[in-house]
Order: sequence, then C-alpha cells, then structure tokens
Amino acid sequence: MFSLFASPLIYVADLLFGNRRQKQFSVTEAELHGWIERWKFVGNSIDKLLAPPQLTAAAATISDEVSAYSFDRVIICDRATIAQLLIANNVHFENSCAILSLNGYPAAIFDTVMQMLRRNSDLTVYVLHDATPQGISLIHTLKTSSEWFENQTLRYFELGLLPRQAIGKRQMIVNQSAVFVQEAELLPESVRQSLSKAELEWLDRGYYVELESFSPRRIIRVVTQGIAKSFEPNNSDTLVEFEENDWSNSSTYYADSFG
Repeated sequence: MFSLFASPLIYVADLLFGNRRQKQFSVTEAELHGWIERWKFVGNSIDKLLAPPQLTAAAATISDEVSAYSFDRVIICDRATIAQLLIANNVHFENSCAILSLNGYPAAIFDTVMQMLRRNSDLTVYVLHDATPQGISLIHTLKTSSEWFENQTLRYFELGLLPRQAIGKRQMIVNQSAVFVQEAELLPESVRQSLSKAELEWLDRGYYVELESFSPRRIIRVVTQGIAKSFEPNNSDTLVEFEENDWSNSSTYYADSFG
C-alpha cells in the first residue's frame, strides 16, 4: 500500500484496560518533512511515499479511438491526495472506473475524462471525502455546477465520510477548527436539510475528520465494498437512500458505516 503524509498532527492511540485512550502531540508539516529528509539522508528509503499531487500539467495526448468511449462509473474525491492514493493503488483498474478530484486531478487527462463522462447519461457517481463542510457538500457541488453534472439525472453514492458515520465513534480521530465553524455557516440550505440535528451541531462546532487519519487499506476497502454494494442498493441493508426533496431527481445513497 502507499502511504499518505498530509496532516500536521500525528495521533497515538493506546489500548488501556480495554478502552482506547487517544494522545495527541503537534508536529508541523515542515518538521514532518524534515524527519523524512533526515531518514533518507542517513541511507534509508521510503519507496512507497507519494509525492505531492501535481495540479497543473500539459494535456496528455489521447487517441480519438480511446476518447470516443466513456465510463460507467467515476469516483470523485474532494481532494487530490485521496484521488492520487486510489490511482496509485490501481483502484481505477480493479473497478473499471475513472477517478478525479474536485480540484482537477489528474490534470493531464482531466478535461478529456470529463468529456467522456458527460457522454454517458447512465453514469454512476461515487464520492469520497473528508467529514468537512466542503466534503459533505460534494454531491451538491457536482449536481449544481456547470463544470460538472448540472441538469443531469445520475445515480450518486456517498462512500463517506459523513458526520453521521463519525459521531460517537471512539476509534475515529476527530479534530476541531474555527475555520470549519465559518464554513459550516455557509453550507447550502439543501445540504443542511439533508443532515440530522446532531450532525449540524457537530459541524457548527467545527468538528471534522480527515481521510488521512485512516490507513490506505481501509480507504480502499471502503471504496471497493461501496461499489460492490451499489450494484443492488435496494437489496443492501447497509445502503440508505437520501431524502432530497429539493435537489434533483437523481438517486443518492449513503453507507451507514465507514468500512
């Protein structure tokens, strides 16, 4: 598996008398990169460490024969680092799908892939994101943005991470930020209506969970299992249909747990 090093905080979980006790110590991004460079300087290697994703690149040349086709499925992540992780681990090959990020990764093929996706009116969209205001607004953004799938009736599957999947879960690393308090106040009304009172209170207090707090193995498992369950969502007791009275007519489902 490939590793992700993106969070400025490192958490250590101890198992004490059968209960998890979480300890925290702060590490700046500069310190973390300094440790990595020192590790490599003394002769060690980190073969599976991903470099920061490149958000600008010259467009790749794709033959007309290939670009004439489309995809039946696409996974869209709110951040490039998660899309990069999935691609590096061949999730797109194993699940026959495209993988993109909201901010245009992978840059070299992004525009071409989007053209291919828009040709398929039966496209199924899976979203994977942090439990943040931007993350939980991802489907809303895709449905209402002319740069994505505005006015298209598609099926959407929420792979997570939603506040309802994090609230009360002691094994999850929950952070808090004043920045997200402000972002929660700006959530579209349709998004707020899709959330429970407990979820809104959680977000309004600035709580959030990052996908980087999970192992790559778990993230990939969530994606793989979510896609498998989506083939027959009405027959799965782990997929629940959203109630979105004021959104589009698209079908949207979410999983009641994260992995």
